[in-house]
Amino acid sequence: MTSEGNAPDDAQDDAQYDAQDDAHYEPPCKAVLRSIVTCDACGKRLTMHTLRYRHICIPTSVRLQRATAEAQQAVQDRADATAEEEKSNKYAQFFMR
Repeated sequence: MTSEGNAPDDAQDDAQYDAQDDAHYEPPCKAVLRSIVTCDACGKRLTMHTLRYRHICIPTSVRLQRATAEAQQAVQDRADATAEEEKSNKYAQFFMR
């Protein structure tokens, strides 16, 4: 019967211990989002979360033009790399002998 008497105390201790752990633990992803960084475009200091999800220092049309140009360049680079790889694989049999 002593174990039954101790069970509620143990449960309370466990709950209190868990609550203390949760209060001090912060996942790394949240810690990163709360870190202070500087915007490269305007030099303003803000949190990583604000920079990533909310900060607008360049007009939308300019951002869209830059994003489109970057995306097109990435696609072109990937296509060039694939073509170069296929070309090297096609003629590799002649050089492996």
